[in-house]
Amino acid sequence: GVDTIDIVAFSHPHADHIGGLIGILESVPVGVAWDSGFPYTTATYYDYLDAIYANGCDYVTPRRGDVLDWDDDLIVECLHPEEPLGSDANNASIVLRVTFQDVTFLFTGDLETDDGEDSILLALSQGEIDDISADVLKVGHHGSSTSTSMEWLTAVDPDYAAIEVGYGNPYGHPHGEIINRLQNFGTIIYRTDL
Repeated sequence: GVDTIDIVAFSHPHADHIGGLIGILESVPVGVAWDSGFPYTTATYYDYLDAIYANGCDYVTPRRGDVLDWDDDLIVECLHPEEPLGSDANNASIVLRVTFQDVTFLFTGDLETDDGEDSILLALSQGEIDDISADVLKVGHHGSSTSTSMEWLTAVDPDYAAIEVGYGNPYGHPHGEIINRLQNFGTIIYRTDL
């Protein structure tokens, strides 16, 4: 088993993104909890905040430009969110670009194209962000059609895409147009439901 966890990152306060991690907070000492800081009022969110407090870990709200540079082999960059957070929990998702040795991953939470991806692409075009390319893309919002625009794919240029999605979910995720877009881009797709 795991004795301690240095950092746990919670992308945003929806139950499908924080619910399972409550058990981790209740059973394993955590050094730092990274959270978007988006206020929410569900019972699951309050349970999550209670678990952070009971765990005794530090609570940090990373913002664009924050970097964890552990050593030459591991760098974690926060690309999103920035202040102000806005009114949508999905677009307040923490987006992390993680480089381990020579492999780069992009974790997107439930970031959507409007306001979320567009904000990062704008920051990239203006030089506020140096690079968002990644070998592996965690596809935004479970493969919903609200995420993963062609402009986004072109900038990220992933070889592999991971879609976290429940089998037979009622939302129809991942949507066919996103699967087609990834396939046409030449990206190899891995799905948690298959």
